[in-house]
Amino acid sequence: MVPVPRARPQTFRPVFAQPRLFVSVAISLAEFDGGYRYVAVDGRRSWRGDVAAPNLETAVLDAVEQLRAGLSPCDRIQFVVDVPPDSPLWRYTGHLAAIPQDVWLERPAAASRRLIEAARETVRQIGAEPDAPASSALEAVIVAADGSVRGKHAGFGWLTSTGEYGLGRFRCGVKLTGPMPVLVAELRAIGAACQAFAGRQVKVSSDSRQAVAMATRWMRGEWVMPAGYYGDADGRCRLAVMAQHICAERDRIDVRWVRGHCGEPLNEGADALARLGSRHERGDRDLDADEYHRRAKGIAEAFAAEYRRTAGTD
Repeated sequence: MVPVPRARPQTFRPVFAQPRLFVSVAISLAEFDGGYRYVAVDGRRSWRGDVAAPNLETAVLDAVEQLRAGLSPCDRIQFVVDVPPDSPLWRYTGHLAAIPQDVWLERPAAASRRLIEAARETVRQIGAEPDAPASSALEAVIVAADGSVRGKHAGFGWLTSTGEYGLGRFRCGVKLTGPMPVLVAELRAIGAACQAFAGRQVKVSSDSRQAVAMATRWMRGEWVMPAGYYGDADGRCRLAVMAQHICAERDRIDVRWVRGHCGEPLNEGADALARLGSRHERGDRDLDADEYHRRAKGIAEAFAAEYRRTAGTD
């Protein structure tokens, strides 16, 4: 008997439409005499520039046009713009012929909070005024930076050749700052030193090869962070802000490695300040607020004086 042929149902493999990916770029602006200065970040890179515009809304569109020129023409770009919610920009965005189809503007939202805060803080750090020629004529700041970790208590410090200094402290741990707290502390020190002298030529030395390598990548515009670091215990992401600042000021910043604990006065002074910060964070009984600041000042004065003596600049 000849078998009766039967139709076999074809296997149906549905192909679902895939959403087209897009790049989010956050923009923050500040007004200065004759125009606006902007900073833009996309999570891996950063840009800054000036536009001569009569108002904030025009400045946004001019900044978008400048940024588009440096991005791939194949990219779909969402520009998250740091302008007030009642700005006229939002009423007319959908009718602006100057904005291409694959480019659109958005208000800041929870998903873009980290980017917009980084852009906003960098604008605040570099200042709204254009670079003044007088600042470039100042001598470069020579500064050493260091970090210290004692269990879950971290500190960082920096010290300049002229005796200016800074130190800070924070609580660390795998769930707070990731599994590399020493690197986080070293980067906090480098970043704080650079932020303290925004607009100046800064030569920063650190005895952490990892921190120097990561800061160098920040200067190239790479968005990298220590493994497991997503922010600080208070919810802020200070390293992201520092990375944006270092990238924006990269032409003025020189970060280099030095051998630690070999008697170099500025490195030893920064180390002492960092250890003081971690002790204060730990809550050592002999370190109330007054004693903390008194010791920090004494450390800075002593090691800066030793640096000037050995360098023959006194």
